[in-house]
Amino acid sequence: MALCTLPVSASILFDDVPTVPSLAVVDVLEILQDATDPDDVVFRARYVMPAIARETGTLSYADVAEDFVTLCEAHALPVIRGDGFTPARIVVSLSDRATEFGVPNAEATQLFEAFTVDGDTCIWDQF
Repeated sequence: MALCTLPVSASILFDDVPTVPSLAVVDVLEILQDATDPDDVVFRARYVMPAIARETGTLSYADVAEDFVTLCEAHALPVIRGDGFTPARIVVSLSDRATEFGVPNAEATQLFEAFTVDGDTCIWDQF
């Protein structure tokens, strides 16, 4: 699997995560470029949102569903473009804690949504 982390120093927007509709605290973990298939490059925007934790969290998927679009359009897309890329697809993930990409973590709560990019709009892709 060919993954690379975007050069965060090149993007002044990286740490500037917008307020999301749920009003939950969100921190950016990383934004990765997944070039497993050179004809279908996917960017993965990974965020930490402690409020979705199974045991101690206060928010469900329904509570944060709109947050995915906001994070895609108002954060991931500008950061990726700011680093000189033109993304066609972005996967936004929320986790209750920092996790290593691709490493299973049964303790972590993780939610994912995939989007196709059309201009400045992230369009939800049904898996």
